[in-house]
Amino acid sequence: MARATGNSAYGWPVQREVLTMPRVLWAPVLSLVILLMLLATPAVAQDGDERFDGRVLVTVNGDLAVPAGEAAEVVVVVDGDARIEGTVTVVTVVNGTVTLAGGTVGTLAVVNGTARIDAGSTVTGDVLELRSTVTVDPGATVGGDVRSMTGDLVGIGIAVGVLGLLAWIAFTIVAWAAGLALAAFGARQVRSAEWLISSEPVRTFGAGLAMLFLPPIIAVLLMVTVVLLPVGVVLLLFVWPALMFLGWLVASIWIGEWILRTSGRPAPERRPYLGVTIGLIVATILSIVPLAGALIALFGMGAVTLAGWRTFRQGTAPAGGYAPGVG
Repeated sequence: MARATGNSAYGWPVQREVLTMPRVLWAPVLSLVILLMLLATPAVAQDGDERFDGRVLVTVNGDLAVPAGEAAEVVVVVDGDARIEGTVTVVTVVNGTVTLAGGTVGTLAVVNGTARIDAGSTVTGDVLELRSTVTVDPGATVGGDVRSMTGDLVGIGIAVGVLGLLAWIAFTIVAWAAGLALAAFGARQVRSAEWLISSEPVRTFGAGLAMLFLPPIIAVLLMVTVVLLPVGVVLLLFVWPALMFLGWLVASIWIGEWILRTSGRPAPERRPYLGVTIGLIVATILSIVPLAGALIALFGMGAVTLAGWRTFRQGTAPAGGYAPGVG
């Protein structure tokens, strides 16, 4: 990282790093910062204070200071130190030291760092810490509590887990209903796609890989033209995900019928209702492993694409009898 110097929003010289960290590191850092900002909601509203003008100050790998007489709505410092002499609604510091030197803060949050609240400083809300040290001078005022964020994080984790479970149950029900509808009204097309998975697995997988990358590229090119922006948005946000979901359903039915065949069932049903049920159960369990779910979707998406393309070219579905799991 290169080092550069500049001025803060208040004219104070601040030395900071030019951000050259890999993009892959930004997601966890920014996610943590956003989480802390949500947790750090001011306990005491300061209505009518005209000094709050919505100013947001963020620095990564650098220090930040709010001088006396100045104000900001939000201050976020990651891998650096913050010195607050003015007034700030929310202060969040990750991997650094925050010093309140006569300043006023609504809520203060510090993670893996140190917070020093000097005499004459005021925190109207709570001081939240995670793996941090908080020092409060007897001459300072803290209107709320000095507490750990561990309980908040556990509560959020439980809530996210419950919501995830409910979402998984809802998805399973929707997928089962969609699979039954597909078996009822598109059995012939499903058989054609299944036949491709069994007889041409390499080509089918290749087509699936192509459809993984081509639609987003085409959608971006369409959106760049501005005129075709709505078409690109629909392709990227609706058509492409629908194709993935359809492919996952088809591959799941193939799995179900393969299991039925290997278990000694003499011939597949005319409409694969039982294959849908068994296949979706197995595919849903396998999809807990992301790579397995991706492979299922790729094979199914490739089969749907090839079947649709050959039907378009020939006017009929791919020829050949269907035998699940048999090349």
